[in-house]
Amino acid sequence: MNNFSELERQLRSNPNAEKLMKAADCAEGRRISQSLDQAAIERAAKSGDTAALQGILAQVLSTPDGRALAQKLQQAMKGK
Repeated sequence: MNNFSELERQLRSNPNAEKLMKAADCAEGRRISQSLDQAAIERAAKSGDTAALQGILAQVLSTPDGRALAQKLQQAMKGK
């Protein structure tokens, strides 16, 4: 999907969107956000380069902050 406005609309219409955004707004989420190459993520997303996006995700999940954030997001999805 190359239409970011549509993707954002779909994400925000998800009943768990607010919980996920609150869970991601934590120390781990902020540190991860600051450490990522935002331009590289945008290029990969716009071009549909799923291999690059998977690589970025794998890089994030290989860090203690990434694992902690993933756990918080999972808990938010479960309603905890």
